[in-house]
Amino acid sequence: MIQQSGKRLQILWQAFAELLGAFLDEAAFRSRLCWRVATGQLPAVTQHRSWNYSREVPLLVNVFDWTTSTLLFTVMVWPATDQAANTPAEAKRLHLQRAECVMQSITRGATEIKWSLFYEVEEQLKWDDRRALWVTHDGVAYEYPKKDG
Repeated sequence: MIQQSGKRLQILWQAFAELLGAFLDEAAFRSRLCWRVATGQLPAVTQHRSWNYSREVPLLVNVFDWTTSTLLFTVMVWPATDQAANTPAEAKRLHLQRAECVMQSITRGATEIKWSLFYEVEEQLKWDDRRALWVTHDGVAYEYPKKDG
């Protein structure tokens, strides 16, 4: 009897602690957001540079399960058009840096749920004008997102 009530109290305490933690996380987020708005730290508009499809192709990041080598999903990483690149080499460096940030973000999320991943980056995409999509070296096609309207 005492053991059962102890388990119930433990379950109630854990539920309370989870609710309190979620509330404090949300309160901290909203407080930071309010502070940024109040101090004028709003998102700034940036100039976008032009994007040449034939020279700056997106990268594909294939994400695999480490234990079974199963392809879990593929992420298409677009060139960084919101940053100034004076040379093609600098544009490529910024693009690879962006892909690395995407992979780090996926890794952080996967670590929280105890997934073991490995990545394969594919840089050799070609734009197929006839079908209006990207094609890998082995013929897999990835459609460019269409704009509505």
